Amino acid sequence: MKNLIFKLSLLLFFTLITTNAYACTIDGHAGEIIKVVVGDWGGDGHAKTEDFYICSNLPKNEINQAYQEGVKIIGFDLTEDVAVDYDDYQISREYIEMIEKSGFESIDDDFIETDFYTKMWLHFVKVGNPDFNFNMINGQTIDIGGYGLLTD
Repeated sequence: MKNLIFKLSLLLFFTLITTNAYACTIDGHAGEIIKVVVGDWGGDGHAKTEDFYICSNLPKNEINQAYQEGVKIIGFDLTEDVAVDYDDYQISREYIEMIEKSGFESIDDDFIETDFYTKMWLHFVKVGNPDFNFNMINGQTIDIGGYGLLTD
């Protein structure tokens, strides 16, 4: 019996790892844990990123579709128009007015950081699909070494 439980546990673990869809609960319903990556996720520039995790009621493909709808409604593309160059921490006054008009909180400073950028991006998704619900997840990190593996 222990062997069967162990095999089922391994099967579940590898299923979760390979599908990258982990269970969480949002508003009392099953959701998905999704990693949101800010920065040079492609690794072709400075290769620095910051990860945020959300528990979402929508799968990844619907979130991406909702983001694109939000772009059309708000009037600019956050991922193409803000923080696209190295050391680019500012958002223009024009974009601030556009996103505030869509219901985003008042922005007092045109200098933004990764957590605020993520919050704005999630707002685009919500504007594109008002049924989108999420919670930010504060996960734990295990640093496993491998420093020498990440060199040029």
